[in-house]
Amino acid sequence: MIDSSERMKAALRSFGKYVPIELVRELLAQKQDAIRGGKLRELTLFFSDIANFTKISENLSPTEVVGELGDYFEVIADIIEHEFGGTLDKFVGDGVVAFFGAPKEMPNHAEMACRAALKIQEKLFSLGPEKRLIGSRFFRTRIGLHTGEVLVGNIGTPKRFAYSVIGDAANLTSRIEGLNKIYGTRILASAETKDARCTDFEWRQIDRVVGEVRRFTNYSERRGQSIQLCWRRAINMRSR
Repeated sequence: MIDSSERMKAALRSFGKYVPIELVRELLAQKQDAIRGGKLRELTLFFSDIANFTKISENLSPTEVVGELGDYFEVIADIIEHEFGGTLDKFVGDGVVAFFGAPKEMPNHAEMACRAALKIQEKLFSLGPEKRLIGSRFFRTRIGLHTGEVLVGNIGTPKRFAYSVIGDAANLTSRIEGLNKIYGTRILASAETKDARCTDFEWRQIDRVVGEVRRFTNYSERRGQSIQLCWRRAINMRSR
């Protein structure tokens, strides 16, 4: 009985490296097989990538790239999953895709996503001196956040699928993340995220353009470091 229990725990830990551990627990509790399908739910989505990663990686060997990215991903994944209860969706090159509010419901998912983004920037900034001291690379990351309705669930074929999200909200989050490069910011969040119980942050308008409103805020950390948290409202995204 003990050996069987230990084997089950080991299998759960291993399975949890491929899919969200909460999803595994839910399947075990319901005593059912994982099947393809999903539900429409409002979540807060998180997209990030490393600034100038292509240029940085040109000077590294493949082994060094894997090692450096592994350390960087570990920092981000630990903060998202263990500190703020988010779900890590996938790694895409040097990018990270995650979401808050599924599979376990989270009423304050927008706030948790904002806090996770700020904590990630703070943590990476604090690791800078240590990284330089040992000759390791210091990655600067850009983060996009958006709150909206997406299809979340087991998406793919009957033989192979992944617990992920799809929908316009996911596409918009990716675009918002890319705007960091234009504004020179580290974090950009949509108005939908800002308006979803994120009362602990200050927000300031940055500009207004045809079809869109873009705003950003300054959020001061305890260490005195300033991190810009930006929001973007889509008024009319349809082409005429």
